[in-house]
Order: sequence, then structure tokens, then C-alpha cells
Amino acid sequence: MPRRVAVVDPVGTVLLIQAVDPDWLPASPLIVVDIGPDAEIAGSYAGGMFTPAVPPPPVPASVTRFQARAALAMAGLLDGVETAVAASPNLLARLAWADAQSFERQSPTIASLAAILGLSNEQIDELFQTAAEIVA
Repeated sequence: MPRRVAVVDPVGTVLLIQAVDPDWLPASPLIVVDIGPDAEIAGSYAGGMFTPAVPPPPVPASVTRFQARAALAMAGLLDGVETAVAASPNLLARLAWADAQSFERQSPTIASLAAILGLSNEQIDELFQTAAEIVA
């Protein structure tokens, strides 16, 4: 009769959950443990306990001007953004950077700045998540 196991990497991340032959063992250095109720892929396993994966925080729709600038400064990107905006032929982007009280994640200004700086959507999302946690 097959048994249900979790295959765990050496740092404790659950890679796979499946039914296997009772005698099956994976190639080293993976660990095989019988699953518990909290076992899930991308969760963790340590000390005989499974911990479910923690979902990333949601990406906020907007952040304040201060939060945006602080997150960029913390990431070492503020000077590059200032330079890119000053050199931009896009008048609306320059006005938004100078006068906006908040920045919308899905705005054309954010998209154009991301493109100029070579930042991926994931990197922009992370900046917005970081910014949302900053309190003045």
C-alpha cells in the first residue's frame, strides 16, 4: 500500500507531496517524511513539524509620496529615479513626481519609471509592499 510523503530539501522547504511505494527513497540530499495535516508545497519542515507557506503581503494599490521616496531610498534607487525623472521628456511624469501626494501602482508614470530604471513588475511590487509598511 502506498504511503503519502513530503520530499523536503536540506533547508526545510517542502518540494513535493505524493503517494509513493513504501520502500521508495529519493536521491540524497533530499529528506522524505510522512506527511502531516499542515504539509503543503513551499511550506517548511523543521523539528518534526510542518509549517504552511506564508503568502506574500498584498501589493497595495497606492502609497504616499513619502512612503514611495523612502522605499526607493532604502533600495538605493532614489537618486536614479530623481535623475531619470529630471531627464524624462514626459512632462506628466515630471509633474507627477514633483506634485503627486500618492503614487498608484498601476499608473502610467510608475510603468514608465520602471521601464527607464529596468525594474521588473515583481521589483515594483516589492517596492510598493515595502513602502506600505513605512510609517512617518
